[in-house]
Amino acid sequence: MKTSGVLDDTAVAARLLDRFTFGATQAERSAVVGQTPGQVMKTLLGRTGTALPDGVAVPDFPAAAKRSKDESADAKRQRREQLKADRATLLHWWLSTATRSEHQLTERMAWFWSGHFATGIAKVRSAGLMHQQFETFRSGGTGSFAELARKMIVDPALLVWLDGNDNKVGAANENLSREFLELFVLGPGGYTEADVRAGARGLTGWTVDRTTGKARLVAKRHDEAPVTFLGRTGPLDADTFVTQALAQPLSPQFVIGRIWFRLVSATPPDSPALLRLEKAYGAGDLAALLQALALEPAFSDPASSIVKQPAEWLIGAVRVCAIDPRSLPKASLTAVLKGLGALGQVPFAPPSVGGWPSGRAWLTAATAVSRARLAQRLAAVAPVRTMLGRSPAARVDALGLVLGRTWTDRTRAALLAVADTPTDALALALCSPEYVVST
Repeated sequence: MKTSGVLDDTAVAARLLDRFTFGATQAERSAVVGQTPGQVMKTLLGRTGTALPDGVAVPDFPAAAKRSKDESADAKRQRREQLKADRATLLHWWLSTATRSEHQLTERMAWFWSGHFATGIAKVRSAGLMHQQFETFRSGGTGSFAELARKMIVDPALLVWLDGNDNKVGAANENLSREFLELFVLGPGGYTEADVRAGARGLTGWTVDRTTGKARLVAKRHDEAPVTFLGRTGPLDADTFVTQALAQPLSPQFVIGRIWFRLVSATPPDSPALLRLEKAYGAGDLAALLQALALEPAFSDPASSIVKQPAEWLIGAVRVCAIDPRSLPKASLTAVLKGLGALGQVPFAPPSVGGWPSGRAWLTAATAVSRARLAQRLAAVAPVRTMLGRSPAARVDALGLVLGRTWTDRTRAALLAVADTPTDALALALCSPEYVVST
């Protein structure tokens, strides 16, 4: 893509924190002043890890009970209520972890992979399996894509979501094979229908034990006959499926393109940029790829703006406003998460295996109203509203510092009009084009 000017190092550093974290606080932005983009990425990559923030515990979900064919209506109701409670626990855990973690690149990439390998709790019906999958994203989101893909092909939640449980010799279910090739590792055009069928046979035999939350291969359900899959003929299993898929020339381009689209620009990388990124990515080195993305000229192009997804906007707002989710009354916390639902993006509940939409899909009149309501709720509980200065102009300037934004004349005028009411000013700032769009 052609660039339309280049941001200076300070602006690129701010953009890196905006894209590769959920939104940096004023202190975090101050800490990287004077650093080059490469140095900022080195700092971010050096602060990855899966340790939970202080005061955030691993959620304890009850093991799923075995269902009986003659389950009573009361038992079904209790099961539904338990799942509803577990979903709330999972969402509260995610909100606290993503907001308060010092390992922001870990959390940001875990969120990315949860959209890439999109899996829905409504069909999985287990918060425990969804949490287990998300921990896989947290631990492997900046490591080796090959290792991540091998874990995901037999991930219990994904197996349930894509009907892997129903895939057995003599009655191969093609869903997992097809979606893994099309949406996760190769993209459309990288395979044939014959590859889908052969891949499905190679993935037969995997089942999920709901009581233990583990997946295992049942030998008698697995098709051991040779198949031809992506140019290779022979017996096929899950590991070989992934190895052969990742060996295709289109795989690196596809994975790089998906990450680029979410972190850099909706405009695809040009051929020279793609070659540089493929070299950095190598056999699937995600950390090296992220480092290379930060150094691409397109990343420093002022035109490379991205509309924040609702979940990204929410977590960033909670972080910059210094809101501690643990301190919120239960009613307020529930209202915040309902507000996210009104915006159309609830974690662990994507609309389809294709994940969530992007870009201008989040800039409708309906989302603007929902965002404004949620911003008001956040502003009402944000301690930062007491630090906005005394005069209207000082308050508007302080808001820019807190949110890390430079206001246009139009936005500044709108903020000045409500600056006498700090809560309204903060809510309006959170809904401003400068904050909703990562520039």
